[in-house]
Amino acid sequence: METLRPPSESLRVALWRARADAQRAIDKARRATLRSAALRDVNEAVLHESARLRRTGEMRRLGGGVTTASTDSVRRFVIRGVVGNHPVTATWARGRLVCDEPLLTPARLLVDLEEVFVLDQPPYLSAATLDGSALAVLVTLIRACDRVTGVKVDTSAA
Repeated sequence: METLRPPSESLRVALWRARADAQRAIDKARRATLRSAALRDVNEAVLHESARLRRTGEMRRLGGGVTTASTDSVRRFVIRGVVGNHPVTATWARGRLVCDEPLLTPARLLVDLEEVFVLDQPPYLSAATLDGSALAVLVTLIRACDRVTGVKVDTSAA
């Protein structure tokens, strides 16, 4: 039976170099990962700024005759619709929204994506919101539905 001998000096040096090379490669990969994450953050910031600038340009293009969500006269509303084959309902009264979860999810997505709604007649501009003016919330919820089956709006004085 043959006995194992300790590794030769040249083998030890080769193993040490291989470990050092592997550690350098790991360090390089970590630095690349950090750079990649930083670039993703910069890219996201640029995309948000680009969306903001597009909204600003759209507002300027529409000019001064634009109704914004802050000037609406909607006091209460009820919206019925369908989202993913599920019937949904949302109501707004006294500044409070009550909404079915299947409708709330796509509405939140519209808010997160910073969607802007622009109507030509009458001129109207609004960012997607679930806690802004009633009209802006109504438009957001209508857009979040796959199909709207009914809308009831009360614009009378409180």
